[in-house]
Amino acid sequence: MNRDLLVKTLKLHVETAHSLKELSRHNINFQIWQEKTRETLERAFGPQGEMVKRFNSIKYHLPPKLHDDESHDLAEIRQAYLSGLDKAITILMDSIKVLSDGVDVQLHPNCSLHCDTNGELDLKLHLSFQDIVNYVDQTNLPKIEQKEIKEELQQIYDLLSKKKLDQDKVKLHKSKLVGILNSMVGKTGGIFLLYQLLEILETLIVM
Repeated sequence: MNRDLLVKTLKLHVETAHSLKELSRHNINFQIWQEKTRETLERAFGPQGEMVKRFNSIKYHLPPKLHDDESHDLAEIRQAYLSGLDKAITILMDSIKVLSDGVDVQLHPNCSLHCDTNGELDLKLHLSFQDIVNYVDQTNLPKIEQKEIKEELQQIYDLLSKKKLDQDKVKLHKSKLVGILNSMVGKTGGIFLLYQLLEILETLIVM
């Protein structure tokens, strides 16, 4: 995986970590995130790299009480989990900073975005929807998942074709796209196009 794609993947892991704060460490999505984030860090810095060691050392739970009849209250357990995620986010941001030296993560050069004083959106999008569909068809994802992904991507393209955008819908589709990218972490090729879509949605949210 090249450096530019590693940076994009780490940013995705950061985004996911923030959303995981709504869940718990027992949730399957947290476990999947933890595994995939570790894999990305190992690709970037090697299995014994410093960032990998820092990530592996994070505790998302409290040690057991000394006495069997004592236990941590729910607030303490929750805080330990959130503190672990914050530490992970810090490590990921440090990793991005290291890898980003000389890496320019921008919108696709053929894309332009402009919003006038009346809030009218002018988006010239030169990403082929068919190219993305072809890429999804070539993955080893189950057919039903491929179908769901293509339907979501079609909705994103439909959304971007509108002159005025509903911010809530943009945020919703951004969240869904993060989920799609999570299912494709480690794959190459057309995933770059999906990252470009994510960057566009992120740009629209802050406008």
